[in-house]
Amino acid sequence: MTTAGQLTYYAGIIAFTLTAVAWDVKSRRIPNWLNVAALAAGIGWHILFGTMSTLADAGLAFGVGFGTLLILWLIGGGGAGDVKLMGALAVWLGFRATVWVIVLSAILIAILGVTMTVVNGVRSLLGARNSDASKGRRKVPFAVPAAISTWAVLLLHAVRVATAT
Repeated sequence: MTTAGQLTYYAGIIAFTLTAVAWDVKSRRIPNWLNVAALAAGIGWHILFGTMSTLADAGLAFGVGFGTLLILWLIGGGGAGDVKLMGALAVWLGFRATVWVIVLSAILIAILGVTMTVVNGVRSLLGARNSDASKGRRKVPFAVPAAISTWAVLLLHAVRVATAT
């Protein structure tokens, strides 16, 4: 892949995930325009810099990323924006990286969920009022662990590419 291809790959993913995090943390939603733009940009990137095999891999990744989060959404484990976020992100990442991002995100969500439960329990024992738990806001915005996981996978990819040359 050319240097321009690598730079646009990393820049596109980082810009998308940073914007998704900002929206999800602020409003607890990820707008459709952002997910659609990222999906289109990812497909465009594969057409410009990839091959037909990378475009096919992106399609498979979309099915896995979107499908996995769709199942979670259907059983009440996330929002519709999270489903579309993972679908758009998967197009950029490809199959293997998407699987890693899903697994790492699940681990981060579990760690954050347990931590929030313990902190809210301690605050409750200490008589603290107005905790997030009392407001019904115990959910972790999915864009945060998804972005952290994505950045970790990108970093490992960049190191692997750098050491291979």
